[in-house]
Amino acid sequence: MYKVKKQLSTVIILTMLLAVMGVSAPVVQAESASQARDEGLSPATVYSYEPSSKYEISTDYALKVNGVEVKVIKAFNDYDYANFSVSEGPVTYEVTILNTNKAHEYAISPKKLNITPAMAGRTITFTTDKDEYIILNMNNRTKRLVIAADPMETDVPTETGEGVFNVTDAPYGVATSGDQTGVADRTAAIQQAIDDASGYGTSQGSGVQGIVYIPAGTYYIGNLVLKSNTALYMAPGATFVGTGKTADYEEHWFKDSMGRPATWWISTAFDSSNIKIYGRGTIDGNGRALHDDKSTNGKGMINNLVVPIATEDFIMDGIIIRESAAWAVMPVRSNDLLFTNLKMFNSLSMGENDGIDIVESQNAVIRNTIGIALDDPYSTKAWKEDTDIASGKVPWPGDPEPVENVLFEDAIAWTLCYGYKIGQGVMQDQRNIVFRDAVVYKAAVGFAIHHKYGVGEVSGVTFENIDIEEISGRNEDNSAWMTLFTVEHGGNGVGPVNDVTVKDITVRDAGESFAKIKGQEGAEITNVTFENIYMPGSEEPATTLHEMNFLSREFYSGITIKPVHNPEPRIRTNLALHKPAVGSSSDGAEDTSRFAFDGELSTRFGSKRGIDPGWLYVDLGSDQMVDRVHLYWEAAYGKAYKIQVTTDDPSFEENWETVYETTDGKGGLEEIAFDAAEARYVRMYGTARATQYGYSIWEMEVYGPEVFVESIALDKKSLNVTIGETARLTAVLLPENATNKKVLWTSSDQSVATVDENGLVTAKGTGTASITVSTQYGELSDVSTVTVAPAANPGGGAGYVYIPPVTNPSTEKATVLINDQAESVGELEKTIVNGKQSMKVKLLSDQLVSKLNELGEGAVISVQLPANQDSKPDIVIGEIDGAILKQLQEGKAVIELVAEEAAYQLPLQYIDLNALLKEAGEQLSEEAAMSSMKLQIKMEKPTTERMALAEAAAKRNGYTFVSDPFDFSVQIVIGNTVAEITQFNAYVGIMIALSENANSNGLYTGVKVAEDGSVRHVPTSTVKLDGKTFAKLSSLTNSVYVIVSKPVHFKDMVGHWAEHSVIEMGARLIVNGSDNGSFLPEQAISRAEFAAIIGRALGLEALSGQSAFQDVTEADWYYDAVHTAHAYQLINGFGDGTFRPLQSITREEAMLIVAKALTVAGSDTKLSNEEIENLLGSFEDRGDVSGWAVEGVAKNLMNGIVQGKGKATLAPKALISRAEAAVISERLLQKQLMSIE
Repeated sequence: MYKVKKQLSTVIILTMLLAVMGVSAPVVQAESASQARDEGLSPATVYSYEPSSKYEISTDYALKVNGVEVKVIKAFNDYDYANFSVSEGPVTYEVTILNTNKAHEYAISPKKLNITPAMAGRTITFTTDKDEYIILNMNNRTKRLVIAADPMETDVPTETGEGVFNVTDAPYGVATSGDQTGVADRTAAIQQAIDDASGYGTSQGSGVQGIVYIPAGTYYIGNLVLKSNTALYMAPGATFVGTGKTADYEEHWFKDSMGRPATWWISTAFDSSNIKIYGRGTIDGNGRALHDDKSTNGKGMINNLVVPIATEDFIMDGIIIRESAAWAVMPVRSNDLLFTNLKMFNSLSMGENDGIDIVESQNAVIRNTIGIALDDPYSTKAWKEDTDIASGKVPWPGDPEPVENVLFEDAIAWTLCYGYKIGQGVMQDQRNIVFRDAVVYKAAVGFAIHHKYGVGEVSGVTFENIDIEEISGRNEDNSAWMTLFTVEHGGNGVGPVNDVTVKDITVRDAGESFAKIKGQEGAEITNVTFENIYMPGSEEPATTLHEMNFLSREFYSGITIKPVHNPEPRIRTNLALHKPAVGSSSDGAEDTSRFAFDGELSTRFGSKRGIDPGWLYVDLGSDQMVDRVHLYWEAAYGKAYKIQVTTDDPSFEENWETVYETTDGKGGLEEIAFDAAEARYVRMYGTARATQYGYSIWEMEVYGPEVFVESIALDKKSLNVTIGETARLTAVLLPENATNKKVLWTSSDQSVATVDENGLVTAKGTGTASITVSTQYGELSDVSTVTVAPAANPGGGAGYVYIPPVTNPSTEKATVLINDQAESVGELEKTIVNGKQSMKVKLLSDQLVSKLNELGEGAVISVQLPANQDSKPDIVIGEIDGAILKQLQEGKAVIELVAEEAAYQLPLQYIDLNALLKEAGEQLSEEAAMSSMKLQIKMEKPTTERMALAEAAAKRNGYTFVSDPFDFSVQIVIGNTVAEITQFNAYVGIMIALSENANSNGLYTGVKVAEDGSVRHVPTSTVKLDGKTFAKLSSLTNSVYVIVSKPVHFKDMVGHWAEHSVIEMGARLIVNGSDNGSFLPEQAISRAEFAAIIGRALGLEALSGQSAFQDVTEADWYYDAVHTAHAYQLINGFGDGTFRPLQSITREEAMLIVAKALTVAGSDTKLSNEEIENLLGSFEDRGDVSGWAVEGVAKNLMNGIVQGKGKATLAPKALISRAEAAVISERLLQKQLMSIE
């Protein structure tokens, strides 16, 4: 065993060293086909295989190779495939297209092979030098032909003999006939052969492997576990097939985003070694059937096909991997891995079916493979310990490990997502990873580093000699040849990307969007080298990031471009950025006009489908000279359109002047230049769409004649100040008539000195800091050195106001009520922190412990902050020692923090302390952690930046604030470590005092203000406390909250039976009207609209993740609503994997969603069969209710949310109108608030 391990490790490490050094591993290859013929080389011998009886033969293509017929297998909607082996020598292919008279066009990939076939009738003929993987299309058919020519097998074992365990021989007796019964016995027999082979190999020592021989045939099997010193040989035609039945498989983990358990179909034993799977057989997961089989658990199941986990010295060669319903090949926490000649044939219409993902493993080589999948065919990942995949029923063994020393070489990728990718998970470091000699046949993104989860570092990455043939479609709003980005997602942190080489890249298609280098503060992208990057249509390598289409760039440094690095073009001033806009229409319920001017390439404007003309204009705010417009089109672009300007009223058509027009729009990025014209309003006016959709624009930028800044200088090169003192720096920009004089200020050490946006420097602590001013895009900068000395007169009188960062706290007794009785268990502390007034009440553990035994379950501990007559505090805090927290939790105590203008109510049982301690990363025992921990409940005024965004959103959407805003948070503190609770599994109570301008009729609602300034409704009721009116919010999250009021009027609702409900729900931001001021109450509502309304009514936080439905994409307005509703288990799709979002919803479908919403709202009641029949039995059409909807319909009747159509009928198949949806959401909200109370 040691001998084999040492040899394999040496091969892998040598290969990795060669890759890192930029040296290709030696490959023995025949000379060109023409030379081979000229020199009389014999054609390759062809080894054709008889496929499993499970498979049908293609009706689109037929194939001969060197005169030998090779069966073409019917596979998926997008492609069929043929697999065979050849010896060394030239290989001639004859491909015949069926069901037509003539072959009239073709496309053959890899394009770098420069194959030009001969055409005769229905057949094309061409020759390659050696075995190749080829993708071929004829007559522009949707279905391609994938030809997989493998090298000839050289290590075929005998079918019987010493150390060979043939599963068809005694004692195993497995039949090859493809019988779908007796799965358990068949699986057990093959497992016994594996165990016997392992025992043999282990007993022989010296790296010997016992061989499990799988003859040609079809085997429906359950889970197998491969063990040390075992080789599993699958003869040509040998096919393992998944049964498609959940009951036949063990659950290893649960995929939260898909709502299904998952199984490792063929895995390795933990702590195993020296394992091999090889031959020319097929491992067919039958994933679609398994995914859809709900006969056992009502959910279906997904499968990882081959999972080498906690193993080493693992080899896999020559196998076809087909139709997984999850990541197909997934090495986990393993090392010394070799994968060669793999064909990963997955569906292009089934999500999460990655080809091969190297997960927390080291020393891996993946060579001569083809990966076809909807999701990423080739990827490396490192996930969090407590995520669904890592901590399932069978958690990953051992500790987290980095991904290290991985080589992907000689590969072809075809996908709807990323061809080759690092990420998204980078919970641990990923380093020394190479992708080279590869082809991107088709992908949304050619290759990428997508650092989205975790604080690990990605370093030492090389993308080399990659040919990008077609960038098609979008994934996560990306359509580009390459992206590098770091994104903090889901509170999991983010880390840097460093030392990346991108070399010898042929970009034949750059994509619909833009390449990205987007880091973020604290997670920058540094030291990236580009060498010999050939963009479409260019015979010379690119010399700037702009030439490489990197139009989205943030937080990066250390860019090197070879062989020539030219200066980047100066960035012009976008006059339209964040300016108000108006569109002719929107393709969803929300007005999307502003999204074309928000500076984000992930949001878009879309006009209504099928309507010409369609237009979009921006208000620049004042008359300005303009001479250029950039249109970043989504796939639905304008074929014919005009650019128009006016300084007059834009509502009159005659005021618009055309400065540019075309009838040959190209889509993508169109940079339009025209003679300078004066304009306040600039419009894109589309007259002919390029697609059946509307006009869709990611971003519309407007530019004028630009005078660039040539120099920037500070008026002082140094400052000497004392703590608490302020001083101003002034930046001088030349020339004086420069167009964009915006500057950015930064401090090298904010603990010493800070600087605001106007150059005002504030001394914070002793030491030295550098204050840098730069032009808006960082081209020019200057520096001043600030030296801070201790304050000479901290009491004042020196000509400035001194405010220390933290004053000495003053303390006094605090008012704490326990079950409405005042108790002396709290201490009030008043401080000034960085100029902000803070009040903190600490609950005194010793005094409170003595009360615990008297409290009983559900005691309410109310911390009362005194009213401040002089001014309201900026921060109020309630603090509990960890020493008593567990006792309070076990007693289901409720903590209230009550201030003059706001209050917060938190049932302590909702807090998962173990999760918080883990998040805090403290390596303490539970007892030590609890004793040193403090729980803090905080209410404070939000940052001015956050509220500025919210105020802008309020102005855009026509609502006003009727309360002060508050930022509510709950956190644990252990020393200097803080872990914050952002989400709860049940509603917590928040109260905010209403201002005097609040509507007396109660048409207001609480909203959460997100970090981007967007708002979301939160279930809200009204309470009176001491004569003052408060809005009580019921929320599942912590954040900034404020109460808003919005006047609502729909011209077609006056006198309507549902008028009150529609106006009420409109004011609560739950329902919207149409563009012309109507509500359209009798119009049937779609499944997506209904899901969105119910989600808003419940106040659900929009969740991120991959869509569970193939007809719901991130480009759809309802993507977040549908994804969130599915995550909260409010909705299900159909058996074909669709949701049918635009299909009108029926009454029974709606009632089922509402019944599930009652569960989320906490008012679910389980009904017996007798109770259900009592509720439904009186209706004449009881029998029309679908079986899956019966209980949901009954719950609606019981709760009075949806009633019958008249007294005698339910009409379960009738459609729900928009008015009915508003009434339903109102009743649901009322029920929800009652339940929370």
